[in-house]
Amino acid sequence: MLYINNYFTFNPSLNQRLIEQANKRLATQLKINSASDNAAGLSVSNRLTSKINELNVKIAGINKSFSKLNTKNNALTTTGGILQQIKSLINQSKSTTDTTVQTTIQTQINNLLKNINDIGKNTTYEGEKLFTEGTLTFAKSSGSTGGVVGIPPSSELSISKNLTIEMDYFLQENTSEFAMHLFNSWGDNGTSTANFVLYLFGTDNGNNPSKAGTVQLYGNAGGTFQKTSDSTKLNTGQWYHIAVEYDYQKGGQLYINGEAVGSRVGSGLLQTNNDELYLYSPQASMDNVRIYDRSLSQNEIVDNMDGLVTKNGLVGEWLFDDPATATTLKDTSGNNNNAIKYSMTGSASQLTDFLKITGLNAQDPNALKSIERAIALNTNEQSGLQSEMDDINKEVSYWTKNLENYKNGYSRIMTDDTSETSSILAKEQLKQQRYSEIFERQQTQRSNLYAILMG
Repeated sequence: MLYINNYFTFNPSLNQRLIEQANKRLATQLKINSASDNAAGLSVSNRLTSKINELNVKIAGINKSFSKLNTKNNALTTTGGILQQIKSLINQSKSTTDTTVQTTIQTQINNLLKNINDIGKNTTYEGEKLFTEGTLTFAKSSGSTGGVVGIPPSSELSISKNLTIEMDYFLQENTSEFAMHLFNSWGDNGTSTANFVLYLFGTDNGNNPSKAGTVQLYGNAGGTFQKTSDSTKLNTGQWYHIAVEYDYQKGGQLYINGEAVGSRVGSGLLQTNNDELYLYSPQASMDNVRIYDRSLSQNEIVDNMDGLVTKNGLVGEWLFDDPATATTLKDTSGNNNNAIKYSMTGSASQLTDFLKITGLNAQDPNALKSIERAIALNTNEQSGLQSEMDDINKEVSYWTKNLENYKNGYSRIMTDDTSETSSILAKEQLKQQRYSEIFERQQTQRSNLYAILMG
């Protein structure tokens, strides 16, 4: 340490260190470049850096989820436009009696349906297919060799008073057997002790062809196995939404595509048992099977059909979106009553299956209702995606604010004030210059003094 003229204090080593430190700060734009600068501050900055990196990864992942949903939403927007074209073509077909024109229109519709399926097949995000909805398809065979899906017994599914069963159903061909069980609560001694059975009747080996394709709910109610809903006939080659709502005091009501069929039938408490439920219907496909422990209103049934599914009272739900090789089918109601596949496989469906317009025929009396349902399903699916994307945007906003707070904290600790550092550097350089000048003068004075003394 040198004291010159009693007013200028100078430490050469300290001065050089401050100059080097200032130069490094200006080069890196960081206040702390090593533990020697500020050990505590460096420790805090390291923790902040770790948190910033963590949040960057988190936000990137959330944004990826948003992009995936947005890709699917864009595909559905395109699909919605095609559905509107199909609806217009159906109206055109119904407004003419010219069979040649009708054939041409049906060809256009078939091409548009193929376009919809191509959208479902080709819509991917980073190699992942975004439309993976599936159906449960039973083999064309007789007896139980067509495959059975069993649902283990549970307290939730042991229903004695009110219930609603619903499903989407596609009959490929009429069965020749007396009856197939779309849904059955099976008793130890056969159907006579079953809780409830949703029947699809066949031709009874050709003896009763008029009954083929007729659906009806039976149940062990009031101690007697009896009809508990009216019946209706299904056509082959098209999707139906089937729902049976049963009230033990009022009886059961069958709904087809959201419309009540016939009047209420039956009444009484249903017999409960602890046996397996099962699905079985060769030559057919099923989708979106649901069981409720209450009687749904007709409006709720229509909303369910259009994709606005109520969860109130839902005790079992099987959407069959599981991989075709899966041995169990997930219960998405939250009750974990997963179904078991016996001697059968599920199948991946096309987007037209999801929209329930496979094999749509413009001349079918229900064609307009089918396309309107498809439009509703498409719209409601988009609404669900939009709701998810809105939630993601809120989440991104929340974590982005947190990230900014961490970055601001890091900046306060680490980011250099260049003007302040430049001022420090200038001062230290000026000190060094002044010291050099003074030291040089002193050396000159010493030399002159020495010359005089030695003169």
